[in-house]
Amino acid sequence: MMSVISLSHAFLPPPYPTSAALSSSRWLRSSSNAQILQMWAPHAAEPSSSRREWIKQNSAGAALVAVPLLLVRGADAAEGEDVKLFTDVEPFVEEVLQARTAFSRIQPFIDDKDYTSVRSLLRAGAMSSPRVSVFRIIKRLKGDDKKALEAAYGDWKSAIDAFDKKCTEGERYGLEGDSEREWRRMWSELRTKFDTMVVALPFREDVENRLAARQTGGR
Repeated sequence: MMSVISLSHAFLPPPYPTSAALSSSRWLRSSSNAQILQMWAPHAAEPSSSRREWIKQNSAGAALVAVPLLLVRGADAAEGEDVKLFTDVEPFVEEVLQARTAFSRIQPFIDDKDYTSVRSLLRAGAMSSPRVSVFRIIKRLKGDDKKALEAAYGDWKSAIDAFDKKCTEGERYGLEGDSEREWRRMWSELRTKFDTMVVALPFREDVENRLAARQTGGR
């Protein structure tokens, strides 16, 4: 059977966990769990919907989804409630991270001062999915993590509302001079607040690693 280290290299993007970190995990010291990991490795970089379907068909259950997290952290801290939380929020965190590309799609309409299209994309298009996803993540968090994401989400939503109002003004009267500069400043601020919200997402780095592995064809 493949070693735990070889298995981790099979589907985790670099930098790889150290031998010491891997050997410190009680979860990985179990031979039965090592076998589970071997079964899971070919599926780790697949889209979340495919991974969830695979899990439904196997008795190992939701803990399989957290295997990359267990390896990266190399200790028992990711077990128990953290494993369940990771399983619950991972698809929503992924949706928010992927929404970062929406800004590049909106930018040409900003350049053209197409206020109507910008409003449409912000309210019902490119940025509608992360609003729902972040709300679902918040419902699953507790304590300081929940407060931090709630605050960041509130700031971002307020920035969207203010920018939307400015876009409405542009639709009606046009924006020139100082008004246009203020509108573009608000757009930049909206992007910054989105980035701040992303930093507050739970397990962000773990999900980013998985997305990177998938994009490069890593397993």
